[in-house]
Amino acid sequence: MSVTVFTRDSARHIALVNKLVTVTNDVHAVIESGHSSVNAPPKSPVMTEYFSRVQQAEDHIFGSGITLDARVNTQLIATGQLNQLTPLRLQAALESDLVVVFGSSYIKGWLADALIAKDAVNLHMGISPQYRGSACNFWALFDNNPQLVGATIHHLAKSLDSGSVIQHVRPEFTGQNLFHFSMQAVASGHDALAALILNNKLQTVIPEPQDQKLEIRYSKNADFTDEIAASFLKRVDDLTK
Repeated sequence: MSVTVFTRDSARHIALVNKLVTVTNDVHAVIESGHSSVNAPPKSPVMTEYFSRVQQAEDHIFGSGITLDARVNTQLIATGQLNQLTPLRLQAALESDLVVVFGSSYIKGWLADALIAKDAVNLHMGISPQYRGSACNFWALFDNNPQLVGATIHHLAKSLDSGSVIQHVRPEFTGQNLFHFSMQAVASGHDALAALILNNKLQTVIPEPQDQKLEIRYSKNADFTDEIAASFLKRVDDLTK
């Protein structure tokens, strides 16, 4: 099976691409590189500390020096340009048997239509429909719902994180560092998606529509303020005392 991944260039995103190389020998990656000014983390001291701990956890789980497997057919684009690409630019990527979306920019327009028509799969970091939007595993932890930290493998849909669910993945919380736990959920999502592909389960699993009445929180980037970050950091520090 040939697979195309629409993703980003951080370690956790590169790790998924490399994981897929272990289950199929034909992987194409469309990788958004660099931060746009819109998506760049704020530079306040509390945000600097928060994102520093995220980076430390990512390095701990995925390695600080991870590089893309040389066997991957790679197409690099600037962050924010994905929806500006023409069908011709993405022709090779869209010829794959399976398309996976993981951490890319929000896909709109003709590209969204094309991916939905191909039954593209999204790897959502969070348990949906309970948590949809941005930083869902953070908000599950903030809400004291560690049992709702994980990943959702679902079909892509026009509405964010709303497609029919193929599988939920929930790592066990054993009291570990909350930043590490959140990154372990990412790794568990990688493993689950790779297993579905390896065992040809994506073609046989009957996806279940999401029940939006179960939604707990639909989070946006603007919800994550200095005050929220400071409160969470204090909780993490209190747990380690």
